[in-house]
Amino acid sequence: MAFAEFVAARGDLNTLDQLTACSLFNKVFVANGTIHRVLDFQNVKITYGNLSSTSYGPWTATSATATTITVSGQAGNYADDAMNGMYLYVSGGTGTGEYAYITDFNGTTATFTFGGLSGGTVPDATTAFSVYRKQLPVYGDVLTGATSGARLVVDFITKAAGPGTLYCKKLDTTAVQSGELLVGTSTVSWNSSLGDISFATTSTETAGPHWYEWTSYGDDPYVFGELPDSFYLVAPYSSRLFIAGSSDEPNQWWASKCSNPWMYAIEVNNDLSANYGLAGNLGEAGDLIRALIPVKDDRILLGCANSIRAIVGNPSPYAGGEMNEVDLTHGIWGAKSWCYDGSGSLYYISPVGGLCKMNMVLYTTEVITSATLPKLLSTLNPATHRIELAYESTLEGIWITITDLVNATGSAYFYSIVTGGLFLVVLQDENAVYSAVSFVANDPTKRGVLFGCRDGYVREFKATAKSDDVGSTDAAISASVALPVMALSKVDEEGRMRSITLSTGGGEASGTYTDTDAVTISIYTGDDAEEVAEKIRDAETPDVTGTVTGAGRQLRFRSRARGRYAGIVLSNDAADSSFAINKVVADLEGGEE
Repeated sequence: MAFAEFVAARGDLNTLDQLTACSLFNKVFVANGTIHRVLDFQNVKITYGNLSSTSYGPWTATSATATTITVSGQAGNYADDAMNGMYLYVSGGTGTGEYAYITDFNGTTATFTFGGLSGGTVPDATTAFSVYRKQLPVYGDVLTGATSGARLVVDFITKAAGPGTLYCKKLDTTAVQSGELLVGTSTVSWNSSLGDISFATTSTETAGPHWYEWTSYGDDPYVFGELPDSFYLVAPYSSRLFIAGSSDEPNQWWASKCSNPWMYAIEVNNDLSANYGLAGNLGEAGDLIRALIPVKDDRILLGCANSIRAIVGNPSPYAGGEMNEVDLTHGIWGAKSWCYDGSGSLYYISPVGGLCKMNMVLYTTEVITSATLPKLLSTLNPATHRIELAYESTLEGIWITITDLVNATGSAYFYSIVTGGLFLVVLQDENAVYSAVSFVANDPTKRGVLFGCRDGYVREFKATAKSDDVGSTDAAISASVALPVMALSKVDEEGRMRSITLSTGGGEASGTYTDTDAVTISIYTGDDAEEVAEKIRDAETPDVTGTVTGAGRQLRFRSRARGRYAGIVLSNDAADSSFAINKVVADLEGGEE
């Protein structure tokens, strides 16, 4: 398989911060705190100068506040409310290039009231502006090139006032030309009542893919709803975009209009309406939302810091959807700390329970690693440590990757669903995992988990590889296995391990598998089992060491290790090497094995 960098996105995201992305409507939507982006594979883009057909002004403010502008020379020239719902576009002075949606117009004093200029600037007596009545091309409208005859379906515009960019899907192969009029009639009643759409392009069309800022439609929150300033979570659900993880409202969630990823304003009595956490059956989560987990078309899980909740059914405020409690004991670690296995069970990392498994029929939780991972997790911080899960179908297991975003280092575990074993995988610094994706391919040989790593490479684990890839070079894999600590005598007395016999992997001349490389044997002894285990954990100097080479049953290794307890570690840290063990037999004093 081949990969290519989308250069326009280079340096535009903050990988030291939390980040999620999802695909919907032939686009990828990216949530990265205050950075919100769209990767658009479907549309062509065309620039325009202005979308208006009726204008008033230009005028210069006599006085102004953050939310009002007064033009005393126009007092009494227009009726009250005559310019409600129009746009105020600043063409000079303070606030140049910004705009506002007019919510009220006082004709007696010629005072315009609005929610604030789009860039947050406070206007003053130097602010020059015009007022426009908009016939906006809105999502789903069909436009036709007056000269070329090209037909387009509107998807997104960047600016409702002033110069901007139109993204639209082509209905034929005819190209739009620079300077020609695009005309049409809006399918939305409030918009079509203002008249036909007609505006001039300022460029020819450009084919995708495109990378652009994800904002409210037309950057106009007054008509199309407002996105939170900062959020980290985005997921698809029931032909909608779900958003959560706001820094300002961590318990809140937002859902776009059905089949319209740009509309976040609530439409009265519309079952397809956008929505957000209001009072009632579909309120806020009541807990800090850390993950959005789509289940099927009928529900989405809100993975919270201390609980898991579900939005069931249509999330429109007029369609009867509701929020249910699923688990009030185990929260979830982070945005991608979950995955589904081949049978549809949900695996996730809980800060208090470690690796958990949820039955998606009964919605019951089984804690799998309560005695292992929680101790590790207690030293980590969800704000600075990213934990991702990915299901490996070829190995029937779950990859758990842990990355320190501050120091850019990482480690991994593999949980075998078949055996129940949890295996530590030591990663090279360059291989710290920033994303993990289960890749499903028609060709079984290409299926597996893809890991996006610190150095920009995409990697996979290969059972046949004997060294780690670290870019232009390879690094030796330090592999080891510690066998269970054993007592050297039946009574609490000192005993002796006389010898060890290994049966290593391979050895058949016509065998399929590669013969093992050398195996280093390290034996640790002590007065109790904990002392031996601590020596192994701290990598102290072993009491006895030796090396065996070759495949199959090996000659007896005379250890003569003495103590009450002993532990055996088998290892190989040489470059381009691996080892396999079939059987280990320890001969203890007294004839025991």
